[in-house]
Amino acid sequence: MSKYLTAVSFAVLGITATSLSTISKAADLLPPPPPAPIVEIRETVQDWTGGYLGAVAGATCMDTYYVPTTGPDPELNGCGFSGGAVAGYNYQFGNAIFGLEGDWTMGTRTASNTLDAVKYDIDWQASLRGRLGWLATEKTMFYGTAGVGWMRGTMRALVGVLSTPRKDSQTHFGYVVGGGIEHALSSNLHARLEYLYANYNKKRYNLDVPAACGVNPCKADLKASGVHSMRVGLTYNFSMGNW
Repeated sequence: MSKYLTAVSFAVLGITATSLSTISKAADLLPPPPPAPIVEIRETVQDWTGGYLGAVAGATCMDTYYVPTTGPDPELNGCGFSGGAVAGYNYQFGNAIFGLEGDWTMGTRTASNTLDAVKYDIDWQASLRGRLGWLATEKTMFYGTAGVGWMRGTMRALVGVLSTPRKDSQTHFGYVVGGGIEHALSSNLHARLEYLYANYNKKRYNLDVPAACGVNPCKADLKASGVHSMRVGLTYNFSMGNW
């Protein structure tokens, strides 16, 4: 009986070992499980196409001359504060940006001539310009700009031996060129730093005081050929989406 049990035990052990070996070999023949999917993490690419609206502020300087009927020094120069609004539209084509922009800024006392007792205020400036930019990165653009511009200015002077105060205002027309850098702080908020140069046509300012000027009216012809603006800006961009 014990010999019989021993034989049965060995038979069971052999069958078990054979089954385990077969199962192991079958498992080796199965294909490996697929790898876990790779999740790509990338920053959303900035899209510059769309309109924008914002504000600009900075310094405006004049370095020009006027032609007076009296006075020994025709130079008129100085700097003042300017600030206002800007609006436009961008269209992105690859790394190139094409745009149209308009701005309007108010000014302060800008230039003076102490010797002639003349002061000049830029009351406001406005321009309509095209912009052409190139994306150095997805969020940073370098650009150039050019177009037409207008300037309203007021000349003040003390005329004659009695130093009679006189003033006159005129509106000039000309061209504006410049360039700058713009950076997307977010998908909608952009900051910029830019320089604009304006050259305006000649206008005549009437500063006449008949008792002091006599038969030759006191006047000044001003061609604002050197108006420089350095300014910063912040705009809200209505982006058309991401690509």
